[in-house]
Formats: sequence, structure tokens, C-alpha cells
Amino acid sequence: MGYPRFDLTAERTPPAGVDVAAILTEADDHGLYAVWNTFHHTHFLREPLTRLDRGELDRGYGFDPTQPRVTLRKTLARHAQVTEIQALEANRRLTEGLTGQRGVIDYARQAGHPWKALGAALGITGQDTLNWFTRNIDHTAAPLGPRTDPIRAPTVPDSANPTQD
Repeated sequence: MGYPRFDLTAERTPPAGVDVAAILTEADDHGLYAVWNTFHHTHFLREPLTRLDRGELDRGYGFDPTQPRVTLRKTLARHAQVTEIQALEANRRLTEGLTGQRGVIDYARQAGHPWKALGAALGITGQDTLNWFTRNIDHTAAPLGPRTDPIRAPTVPDSANPTQD
């Protein structure tokens, strides 16, 4: 698969006309984040435009809503159209990617950090961290080269957190 090439707008969103489906299929995390960001940016712009169109923002302020309306429409037209479903898919893939990168737990265990400290960093218990790591990390592969068993890795005292496993 080829990487879908596109330049980002000043707001770090894909420009109008970009194939969002191709980005979702082929892009890396940067492309997925650009899709996610585009959805939120354009959603943020559509709200005042909708309120202007309903006449909700020009009451009592004495200004002509024509120019803000034109500016918002021009700004929206510069960005790729991202649906709610596409934003949700980008969110899922980004979340899965970040969760999958918890393999850094392996490095932390080799450095001697206790499960309790790792759990605190992740906002869960040490036992939950151990359980997640045991279920989700492929222990047959050795991406870090020769190593000790990270589940039973010895812990070293940490002056900031003297608590052991």
C-alpha cells in the first residue's frame, strides 16, 4: 500500500478533496490524528455558522452576520470532509496504537521498576498492569534482544518510590 500524500492546512488538517478513506486505510498515526483533528476543527467551526444561520448570534449586537458567515464557510471549504464514523475509526486506530505501545512496560521492568509503579503511571493497579501485560504482549518475540523475563524481572530500589512488587 502506498502512503496517501497530502499537505496539511495551517490548522494541521487535510485539505478539501483529500481521500479521507485512503488516509484511514493507509496512513500512519500522523494521518489518523489529522483526520481526528479535522473532524473536531470543522465541528467547532460549524456550530457558530449554524447559530448565525438561525439568527441566534446577531440579536442585539448590531452587527451584520454576513461577513462572519462567509468567512466560516470559506474556512470550512478548505478542509477535508470527515464524517463522524471516520473520526470514530481514526480514534479507535489511534487508541489501539497507543495501547499497543505499552510494550514500554518491558523496558521499565528490565530497568527494575515494580508493577505497582508501572500501574500508577498508567492509572491502574500494579496487578492490572501485570495482567494486561501478560495477556497483550507477545512474550515469544524478543524485540529488545536478550533479556530477562520481564514478569519476574528483579526490582531495584527507587529512591522516589521505595515500594517493591
